[in-house]
Amino acid sequence: GMFVSAMIYRPLSATAETPAPLVVVSHGGANHKEMQDMNAVELSRRGMVVISVDRYYHGESSAATVGFNDTMSSAVTAMVAAVEYGYGLNYVDNTKIGVTGHSMGGGYSDKTTNYYTSLELEALENGATPEEAAKLNKIAAALIVGNVPSNLASVAPYRAEVGVIAGEYDEFFIVTVGDSLAGFFSHPTIKSLATLQAGAAIPEGALEEGKRYENPETGYGITFWRPREIHPWNHFSKTSCGYGIEFFTEALGAPNPIDSGNQIWQLKEAFNLVGLIGFFLLM
Repeated sequence: GMFVSAMIYRPLSATAETPAPLVVVSHGGANHKEMQDMNAVELSRRGMVVISVDRYYHGESSAATVGFNDTMSSAVTAMVAAVEYGYGLNYVDNTKIGVTGHSMGGGYSDKTTNYYTSLELEALENGATPEEAAKLNKIAAALIVGNVPSNLASVAPYRAEVGVIAGEYDEFFIVTVGDSLAGFFSHPTIKSLATLQAGAAIPEGALEEGKRYENPETGYGITFWRPREIHPWNHFSKTSCGYGIEFFTEALGAPNPIDSGNQIWQLKEAFNLVGLIGFFLLM
């Protein structure tokens, strides 16, 4: 059968009496759940519950019942499984669930948000009340790192807050949307994605980095960040980590707010390195 391997970071402050926001995090292709240590450490320090998943076909999770390519384009993702699991935990405030991931994991965050917004819209079409429909949508915020919300077109706007971290020197963006800062923020693809999410709030000219554009009808917005980073550096970056902290603190609320510049995840990575050296010495 299918199973998902995951790590749960549960702050001591997250209890049935004081449930906390949840963020589900996902690694990129050919990677594993420890690659999200940075987000797991920093978001849980701020009182949020974090579930870091191994994708199907990765790490310690099983293969899926469908082919690898089908997991890229369907609701059959480990992220949806983790959202469903986290939704039922009594120490999670299930009105405040966020998702984030890097690269392929950013794509999964986009797909997952698309999936849950679709459930809400389908319910509305089938005569559900807005309150009933909204209950089916379990995602309140999605931060897409090293990728873009390319699935917006089918169900725009998402009924969730959206953030996008797109490194200036990210090889994927250089190929797809131009290699200059100005080029990215006025690129037709990026402008159209922004317009799909924020509607009339998007201006004529180039977008501004770090500016939140709020959709006047849904109340949800979209924000783009463009750190001076290559693609793999996104998940070892104090800058990108800071943007993530600020995004989820703003979108979900942090039970234990700490300045975004205050980060200790580097210590975890240092101990990982020591462990790795020890492993090779042992061999």
